This record gives sequence, C-alpha cells and structure tokens, in this order.
Amino acid sequence: LKRLKTKVPVTVVESYEDLPPAVYSKIQDEGVDVQGVAYQGQVYLVASQLSTLQEAERVLLDHELRHIGLRELLGRDLGPVLTRAFYGRAHSKIMQFARERGLRTDSRTDSMTAAEEYIVNLAETKQENTLLQKVYAAIRDFLRRMGFKIELADVDLRDIVSRAGSLIERGNRSV
Repeated sequence: LKRLKTKVPVTVVESYEDLPPAVYSKIQDEGVDVQGVAYQGQVYLVASQLSTLQEAERVLLDHELRHIGLRELLGRDLGPVLTRAFYGRAHSKIMQFARERGLRTDSRTDSMTAAEEYIVNLAETKQENTLLQKVYAAIRDFLRRMGFKIELADVDLRDIVSRAGSLIERGNRSV
C-alpha cells in the first residue's frame, strides 16, 4: 500500500487493539467488524481483517471517497469531464435538471456543481450513458496513476459516483 498516492493519510494497523483508543472503544461497544475506519482526517486499515491487497485498496478507496468527495478526489481529472458535460451534448439536460432542483448555474463553480449533481443522479438512478462512461474512465485513469491495481466494474464505479452524491447533499467536502 505504500506505493499508493492517497490524499488522506493512511495507517495500517495489525488489529483493532492498535487503533486509536476512541475508535477501538466504539468498535467494542457496537460489536462490529470493520476492515477500515476514518478518524480525525486519517484512514486506518486493519490488516487482520483484510485478506488481499485488492480488498485493502477497495476499503481505502471507499473511505477516501466517502470523506473527500468525487470532485476533490479526482480533481483535475474530473474537471474536463464536467466542463464537456455542461457545455456539450448534455447541456440542455443539465440545465433542466438544475432548474427542477433550484440549482444555480450563473458561475463556473455553480455550473460544475450542477453537472456533478446531474452525473451523480444518473448513477443513483442507474441510467447508463456515454457521460457516465467518461466519468468511469476518469476514475479508472486516476486510480491507475495513484498506484491502485484494483479493477473496478461499471457497477462498482456507479456505486462510487452514487456515494459521492451524499457528500454533495450534506455539503461534506473535507476530511
């Protein structure tokens, strides 16, 4: 895992007992099994609960995305996709989507947020199209550059994009 260039600090611990005391206590109180947790801006992976490197990468990706968000995780990789979506063939659909939800599109930031929310909606409602395929390709390219070896099917990527929507709704864009 050391080869991965993550945006969140990652610590691999051998067992639950090696987690920060507050996290360990909560796991004991709730009686749950976890493979990884995010705590105070850091992701902890529990080695004894992970059988393969691929499983560790999946847990890390899930926690990193859940606490950062799609646009922040992908950064410059997603920007061109959002820009092409907003100003390209999907423009009228994004504008209609924005109007229906009361989203602003006056500034570039607002336009990109509307495009991102439109894409998340496509994933949440399981509407497959070329725009989502471009987002999936951007995610795959990004993960390869970050050092991830995990192969994700479209259904996995749809889930990643869908989960990013809950961050938009909650306004949770930071670790």
